[in-house]
Amino acid sequence: FSFLHRFLREVKFKLILKNSKKTILSSQDSKNTLSKLYKTSLSKIQIVPFVSIIDNNDFKTSILADLKLIEGEYFLVSNQFHKHKNFEVVLQAFSKLPKNTKLKLVITGGKSESNANYFNRIQQLSKSLKLKDRIVFTGFISREDVISLMYYSLSLIQPSFFEGWNTAIEDCKSLGVNVIASNIDVHKEQLG
Repeated sequence: FSFLHRFLREVKFKLILKNSKKTILSSQDSKNTLSKLYKTSLSKIQIVPFVSIIDNNDFKTSILADLKLIEGEYFLVSNQFHKHKNFEVVLQAFSKLPKNTKLKLVITGGKSESNANYFNRIQQLSKSLKLKDRIVFTGFISREDVISLMYYSLSLIQPSFFEGWNTAIEDCKSLGVNVIASNIDVHKEQLG
């Protein structure tokens, strides 16, 4: 993130903490981080972790056909393209699989003004690791399509260095889908 973006975010956080009667956070890990970085009364902090409830069982297989995917033969990464999401580790690990594997890696999301440099870096890394035929970059797709991809995947991969509380993990918990997650406190909190 640019210096200006980080500066404005810090000003916003400080104003929220100073002027609110209660500040709602999604995890104990976020509260721990907040208490290390900011001076605020911890009694003003309320933790409200959210869950994802997906009650529609009409998952579309058309997205699999559109992307030339086979149910259970791909891993899914569904994150925004930002450095703290740690896409590099997934690409590096995937490049170590045997070249003749049928497994694919599906990555949702796309390039935007705020992530263009990192997005381009991930695209370049996938090319340099010769993963072109084994990775599917979906671009921006509907939530319905993401949920369908999640449902039919072998597993979600959640490699982040930092999260507040991850929606994709909650979606997978609701769907009963496997999750491979980085070993960070908030993921332990979410996944038990």
